[in-house]
Amino acid sequence: MAPTFTPDTSIEEALRHHPDAADILKQHGLDCLGCLEAVYETLEQGADHHKIDLSALLAALNRLTASS
Repeated sequence: MAPTFTPDTSIEEALRHHPDAADILKQHGLDCLGCLEAVYETLEQGADHHKIDLSALLAALNRLTASS
């Protein structure tokens, strides 16, 4: 079973564990997935930096794990 996404999950870790997360991240406005910061930046930090609703982002990402 894929891991649950949390605010502390790094963007890189989210993509490594569930490649379909890229589509959700982009839909929510977090589209700089190839940048160097994605390796260590957490979902919470990315959401804050890009003014994204973290709760909505996590809910969408965690639906991926529920369907796998």
